[in-house]
Amino acid sequence: MSKERKGRVKGNIIKWMIKQKDISRALLSEYLGISKPYLDNKFFRDSFSFDDIVLTAMACDYEIVLRDRDTKEAFKLDAEDYFREKSEVLARVKSIEGREF
Repeated sequence: MSKERKGRVKGNIIKWMIKQKDISRALLSEYLGISKPYLDNKFFRDSFSFDDIVLTAMACDYEIVLRDRDTKEAFKLDAEDYFREKSEVLARVKSIEGREF
């Protein structure tokens, strides 16, 4: 892997998730609430936020788990609780999840 691609950690995580679940970039852009060209730009610049990663995990039916290094205790991030104060995000995701593809 080239140095350029190796440095795109967030984009590589997102690419891996959508590839594993066969999610198109068009559908991912809907989950993120952005246009496909804007999504392509995020991949080019590796400018994904943690919100983007959480939404991608939702789109791919993955859970995000944080594990304490010392106690090994795991904490599952509840995406709906995470976006509780962003009702427009939850409404968008619910409308997408309710459709048949």
